[in-house]
Amino acid sequence: LETDGTRPQALQLRQDTSLTPNNRPMKILDAINVSLHKSLWWTLTRIGTRNIISAVRFLLPWYRDTIFYFRPPQAVSAEKLIALTIDDGLSRGGSNTSMVDEVMSILECYNARATFFVCSDYCSVDDRIKKATRDLVLVHGHEIGNHMVEDRSGYYSRLSEVDFREQYESANLILTELARENVCWFRAPQGVFTPTMRRVISSSDIPASHVLGDVFCDDWALACKDSRFVCDTMVRQATEGSIAIVHMPERGSDREACLKVLESFLQAMTDRGYKVVSISQMAEACGG
Repeated sequence: LETDGTRPQALQLRQDTSLTPNNRPMKILDAINVSLHKSLWWTLTRIGTRNIISAVRFLLPWYRDTIFYFRPPQAVSAEKLIALTIDDGLSRGGSNTSMVDEVMSILECYNARATFFVCSDYCSVDDRIKKATRDLVLVHGHEIGNHMVEDRSGYYSRLSEVDFREQYESANLILTELARENVCWFRAPQGVFTPTMRRVISSSDIPASHVLGDVFCDDWALACKDSRFVCDTMVRQATEGSIAIVHMPERGSDREACLKVLESFLQAMTDRGYKVVSISQMAEACGG
């Protein structure tokens, strides 16, 4: 698959000596799935993520005040900024699968700041992870946002307002205690935001803004297959004021490859003269 902006080549299945009668169908299906997945992201990027966002806001009005990107400052001397967000931290498997140290090292290397959208269960697995969450904010200068109790596909969007409020505020309480600061950013798991969620986060004791992004390429699924394609696609999407979404790498799973995407993306942004900041830093710079 080409990653220079040209249309992806048609899938070509060549002979693979590792194929056996038992695993051949699965390998073929996997190859087709990856090819289709990459073609989808090539098409969305070609259309333009901000054009798609405009359509989403028109068709689904409860997304209209969701922050997908920022309008950059008008001053000629203003720095080129891009916001970095990292989802699903801090570590589902606790200290055994944590790659927090590796992520901190890469962010420090590029003098980058990030907003970590974390799940409260994944930040309180064990004492080392609790400490890492506190250090994220108090030592390293990053910030955290609410990504609910855990990452459950299709679950939160089905909850009643009472049940969603209970889980949202439960996660907020834990995260606020760990970070020792108010949590004012929210990201719905899988980006599935509902009118119920909108009412709850806006009427909470500490109101939050819903944040998604305009730079994304399903790194959680594709990075282990083709991390270069993921990074190249994100770089093509990125512009001043963009919000990039990557996922927290975890040792021993497909998500471990997200670390390579993170490093490659930061290198590409640095080479292009961007400063990588958190959501709060971007909002302040843009007067929002």
